[in-house]
Order: sequence, then structure tokens, then C-alpha cells
Amino acid sequence: MKGYKVVRRLNGELVSCNMNFCDNATLRLKYKFGKVTIAPKGTLGIFVFLDIQHARNFITNRGNRSWVIYEAELLTKPVPRKEVLKSSKFVNFAQYLQDVIKEYQQAWKTRYTEDIAYTAPFGTYTVRKIRLLKKVY
Repeated sequence: MKGYKVVRRLNGELVSCNMNFCDNATLRLKYKFGKVTIAPKGTLGIFVFLDIQHARNFITNRGNRSWVIYEAELLTKPVPRKEVLKSSKFVNFAQYLQDVIKEYQQAWKTRYTEDIAYTAPFGTYTVRKIRLLKKVY
């Protein structure tokens, strides 16, 4: 199945786009073109979009020029996510980053009024494994 992964270009590498994860954090994944990337155990998975427009909206709303979109082969079944930050270990993470969470809430509430506190960006899914195929945006 095909999907879209937003990644960050950082020092010549493709990494998870969340800038709040420190460089060596378990949740900051490194991606290599054509190689399989597997989500760490105990996490919700790798965040992806099934619709390229949702991925574009995510980048546009954040205004980050170091983020790019890759078409990806989704190697496991995508799981729709709406309230990802209320799940699993993200509760403590969300409490720690209240200022960032409030910023995300405001950005998404103004664009998608049905979203509630601690929501994932509109159109978010997670998968356990992906392979980046080609840069599309």
C-alpha cells in the first residue's frame, strides 16, 4: 500500500520531523531511501498520511522548509489516529510539552474544527514498517 511520510532533512540525513525529539532519542527515527524503517517497540508506530494533500497541509501549517514528503511503501496495515497523544507513553510526553501542544491545538482547531485537545494532524495514520520510495514534495 502507498502512503506519504513527512521527514526532516537534518545534516544530510532524513529523520523524524518532530523537532522536540533530541538527536539520539528513541522516537527520532532515521530514514534511508529504499530501506525498511521499523518503529521501536512500545511506540504507536511511524506517523504517515494516506493522502498527499494532508501531508502538504501539515507542512504548510507548520511552515518548516526543512521538511519534505516522500512516497512510501506501507509494509503494515495503517491505523487511523486522532487522539494519539492520549495513548500509551505519550501522556507524560504531552504534559511535558504543554506549550508545544497548545500551539498544535490552536493551529489544527483553526483549520479543522472537529479536532479536540491532543489530536494528531488531520489525516494521520501509523504503521509499524515503511520503505521510502521517492521524494514527492
